[in-house]
Amino acid sequence: MDRLFFLEKVGFKLQSWHQENGNRIAWRLALVQLAAMVLYELLKLEPNEPMWELLQTIARLGGHKGKRRRPLSPTGLMRGLMRLWAALDTLQDVDQKTLQRWRRQLEDLFGTCSSRRRRSVL
Repeated sequence: MDRLFFLEKVGFKLQSWHQENGNRIAWRLALVQLAAMVLYELLKLEPNEPMWELLQTIARLGGHKGKRRRPLSPTGLMRGLMRLWAALDTLQDVDQKTLQRWRRQLEDLFGTCSSRRRRSVL
């Protein structure tokens, strides 16, 4: 139960909420409880399950280094999910040629964007 409250406080930034009345606070708490439940259910997945690869990708996007002694955390999964959703929204809104042009422009300014090998999508 303590981990759940920690996730709500830190992961969902409970202290930065600015709801003005009890109904709005209750609504947001209910949504946070549902999101936390989904994250904890994801943590129960086993390596032989179909969504395992997706779970590992989400964890890496959230900062997990893949070391066995450091288990996946719900906060890291939440961070990874947010990044994945943002990327999927971008892919839905922007065509591939534009993404490639943006990548080249960023690489001209900053050098290679990532130490990871270039993906076929970009």
